[in-house]
Amino acid sequence: MMRRANLIWITLGVLWGAALALGVAGFAHHAQIHNLDADAWDAIYQTFQLIPMNSGAVVPPIPVELQLARFLMPLLTWTAAIQAGFSLFRKQLQNARLRSLRGHIIICGLSRKGWLLVQRFRECGEDVVVIEKDETNPWIEPCRALGAIFLQGDAGSPAMLQHARVDTARGLFAVCDDDGTNAEIAIHARDLVLARGGGPLNCLAHITDPQLCKLMREYAAGLEETPFNLELFSQFERGAREMLRAFPAWKDSAAGEKRRVPHIVLVGVGRMGEALAVEAGRTWWNEEFHKAGQRLQITLIDRDAASRLESLLIRYPCLSKACEIQALSCNVHSPAFERADFLLDEHGCVRADVVYICLDNAALGLNAGLVLHRRLGGNPSIPIVIRMVEESGLAALLGDASAQKQSLERLKTSRGLYAFPVLESTCTVDLLHSTPRDVLARAAHEEYRRDQMRLGVTESDNPSLVAWEALPADLQAANYRWIDRLQSHIAAAGYSITPLVDWDAPSMKLPDEIVEQMARDEHQWWRADRESQGWRYAAGKKDAAALTHPDLVDWEVLPEAEQEKNRLLVRQIPMFLGRAGFQLAKTAETA
Repeated sequence: MMRRANLIWITLGVLWGAALALGVAGFAHHAQIHNLDADAWDAIYQTFQLIPMNSGAVVPPIPVELQLARFLMPLLTWTAAIQAGFSLFRKQLQNARLRSLRGHIIICGLSRKGWLLVQRFRECGEDVVVIEKDETNPWIEPCRALGAIFLQGDAGSPAMLQHARVDTARGLFAVCDDDGTNAEIAIHARDLVLARGGGPLNCLAHITDPQLCKLMREYAAGLEETPFNLELFSQFERGAREMLRAFPAWKDSAAGEKRRVPHIVLVGVGRMGEALAVEAGRTWWNEEFHKAGQRLQITLIDRDAASRLESLLIRYPCLSKACEIQALSCNVHSPAFERADFLLDEHGCVRADVVYICLDNAALGLNAGLVLHRRLGGNPSIPIVIRMVEESGLAALLGDASAQKQSLERLKTSRGLYAFPVLESTCTVDLLHSTPRDVLARAAHEEYRRDQMRLGVTESDNPSLVAWEALPADLQAANYRWIDRLQSHIAAAGYSITPLVDWDAPSMKLPDEIVEQMARDEHQWWRADRESQGWRYAAGKKDAAALTHPDLVDWEVLPEAEQEKNRLLVRQIPMFLGRAGFQLAKTAETA
């Protein structure tokens, strides 16, 4: 699709050339009619004189072509001048807007991901600057129509990032189609922010290559507050988490509880399918069901299922500990797939709890879903979730699954077939708040909700048991303070928080002396915080109205039961971090 501005200039150029030709032909014809002594050069000169409307009187009769040229030449010239002036004015106005921008969002790359992010942030009223190299990109004019500032150029260039005012922005998304370009953008942005004293800036870089992702995460390791915060995301990893959250294979249960092992059928083992298998295995492992000898059952179906499984286990060896995986190499058009014996056990009973279809082709995925749905007799109790790249007409066949209009929990139909639009579910404004500190603060709240609900406490009993988005700002801030305090305690104990790579890390046992010290520190902080808010010691029960609490005492005289609560909280830190996708690692000084 050609940009509108380019089309205007091409149209003006063609019309002006036609007017020039008409003028030359018209003056030549006029000279012939009136037996004037004029050559071709005279006709050309006279035609150019039409621009300032200074060609002198033309004696009738006037040829039609000359009449047209007399009006077209000045009109088109002045139109071009006005268009050029308008373009210059718009550019100057844009530069003025850029100079005044503070707290804006920069989006590098106008892929489908970039376009969705522009839409989402403009809907929230955010100032958005878009950098795209390809001036023929079809999303440029829609972005401008939404009020976004467009800059044509290489987002990997420090000069272009500086022009976009990266030092005053609060968010930067590197969502180009190339991982290397996104990594380069992140590195240059960091250098500019730190050198110019800007920030704080949250930089989100889309990286799908596992090795590059590992290197970048090591580069950005740590939870410390800095002017530049780098977080990596992949539409496949994030999409896998959202898909499992919306359509889980099992419900929450007490850690280590004996239960029937769920069976997942996964059709298509590309990048999305791999991410889904790994996320399901990691989640199952973190639930500690493996401790009861229970391994998650997964059936992989792909044309090259055996080789893809082998490659998957090489890269994620812990997967075999958490899951029992069967690979079935077949095409979705094959008789073996249409028979769908993999859905049944040896007695002919359905053994699948959920089917995830992660084929790259939406039409093929829908067809595979319909085949399996018929094989299951239309049983709506066994969800068949079909991955769609985006909300499309095919997805609409399964019902309104728009992530923009309703929550993922409502992406359901009575037929048991579900469309899951990956891009719409992952490219959201929430990405801006996905730094490690943000993730852990949210995870802390969700952990609290989970524990309270397992005890039978409801939202009516405790109004704070709401989703993070509905949590009051003061309680959100309290979670952030706890994460900051946790980071400080962990650093003092000789550990750091890093991305989870070792699935056994959540079950690590902290040394008793560290548990004791961290529990003591936590109590002292809690006491100081309460006393700063006016609370004081009083025997008996806690009295919120009178601001009295029996535990506002030194650690040494704190009842043993209360001490043990603090110790238990510390012992559960590795598990808590594992659920959120992080782990504890010894620092270089203590390793």
